[in-house]
Amino acid sequence: MLMLTIANPLRRHGINKLPFELLGEIFKLASTDRFLYEERTVPPACTLVALSHVCGTWRTIIRGAPQLWTIVCGVEPPAMIREIVTLSQKMPLLIMLVEKKSDNEDEENDGQEHRDEDEDETEEWLRSEDNGDDENVEGRHGIERHDDEDKADELHGVDDHGSSDGESDDEGDSEADNESDGSDDSGSDDDAYGVTPRNAAEIILAQLHRIATLHISLNSEDAPTLLPLLDANTPRLQVVGGDAPIVVNPFRGTAPPRLTMLSLTGGCELSQISTIWTKLTHLYLYSEPDKAHREPYQSDGGFVHLSSALAQMSSLVDLDIRGAIPPDICNFALSEIQAIDLPRLISLTIRDFASKCFLFLSALKCPPDTLTVAAGEDDDYADYEHYESRYYYLFQMCQQQMAAVFKRNPVSHITLENKPDEFLVKGFRSQEGVPGSAFGNPLTIEILHSQPSFVNEELVSRAINIFPARQPHKLGVELKNINDLDLTSVAWNLHTLEGISCNAISIDGHEAHWWASPEDELSVSGVEAGQGVVEDEE
Repeated sequence: MLMLTIANPLRRHGINKLPFELLGEIFKLASTDRFLYEERTVPPACTLVALSHVCGTWRTIIRGAPQLWTIVCGVEPPAMIREIVTLSQKMPLLIMLVEKKSDNEDEENDGQEHRDEDEDETEEWLRSEDNGDDENVEGRHGIERHDDEDKADELHGVDDHGSSDGESDDEGDSEADNESDGSDDSGSDDDAYGVTPRNAAEIILAQLHRIATLHISLNSEDAPTLLPLLDANTPRLQVVGGDAPIVVNPFRGTAPPRLTMLSLTGGCELSQISTIWTKLTHLYLYSEPDKAHREPYQSDGGFVHLSSALAQMSSLVDLDIRGAIPPDICNFALSEIQAIDLPRLISLTIRDFASKCFLFLSALKCPPDTLTVAAGEDDDYADYEHYESRYYYLFQMCQQQMAAVFKRNPVSHITLENKPDEFLVKGFRSQEGVPGSAFGNPLTIEILHSQPSFVNEELVSRAINIFPARQPHKLGVELKNINDLDLTSVAWNLHTLEGISCNAISIDGHEAHWWASPEDELSVSGVEAGQGVVEDEE
């Protein structure tokens, strides 16, 4: 509707009669809200720049309304980003990434040429603003047509007769937006997030004190000079080679050190000492060496640096570390591993080789309330005769870490599921007497394997042994896709269920064995297909 108004000066005359505040809200809807909800690729600032050229009245309102200039997409020309920062007048900034699409490197290069042209045009516009181009500003209700209006018409697909040359104004907008953004959406289904250039990132990170949310990708070669802006001291974060982008997401707070949530991908090494660690509450470390074709972390002192940094994060409540445990952790004996005390930790997620998961958990001195572990096969598993014992050690370590948690708030139901190349163990908490009312999942262990005979009686019994008995309350055990096992052997190895021995029952038409107290203090009941339940005897 606003584009139709731009195309018709008579309609614009009516809009100019609106109060300045209301017209400012209309501009916000035309730029910011449409960008957010319609997933447009053109930054809101580009729309505002175009609207400000329609007439002097609109330009005055747009430049005088700081709430319009609170979104930075990271792909605008540096001159435009600098102008956004200035016009927003210290209001909270929202930093986000614009999604781009490209088929090949040539298209990306073409897009870069367009972005360079955009930068030149933006700087030219800024120079015209600084040179007092507002001297011909229209009156409050004027409808005189300026040369700037012709520029706006070109942006929005309007011909000389004041009518749209497309089937709809929205389509014209989209085409103009693509040209302005320097991207070509045709013939591409591959989405990628744009990387913010160094000069633009410097402007953005310098405004860290008033950024409400930041999601930005940086080239790894730029990060060593940019990331120290997160802290008063330098350098605090260093990037290790490669071309994988680093994602910092997001920042919150108002006073230094203001960084509380940090996500790093592509491989980096944390410094041992930094003032930003003490206030950090959420840390996500992701590394995909196969995609980056390099080691995820430096081998020299990698785990020492990581453990020293983590030991300072006394406020950390959520730690998610995937493929980022330094490989040199395997060079330490258990007694040599530096302790990591995270007193406020609530959630811990680890995804790595089984041996590294085991060693990292052994270093953790304060168990989390929720633990998720995804352990894969070590590189040398094929040459390791009893490689499954590494998973047994991992089960034992999970049991030790969660023992106090389960004693304080025990699980009521556990599920063991066998999937292709995967064995899944989950513990649930639910309200007594209300089946299916699971309200907590304190422990999840995902075992990735390639051995067809991996899931055996010993593995199942060790998995169940992680969870202590809930006497005198019932404990549900569900087996999914676990067949042809001798459940008698499983039952006899449930050493954590004190006083429990075998008792024959029928499960799903097959004769099998489960367990019950030899003193008949407990009896087996409520058995469904594939599930055994130990509960009080009435």
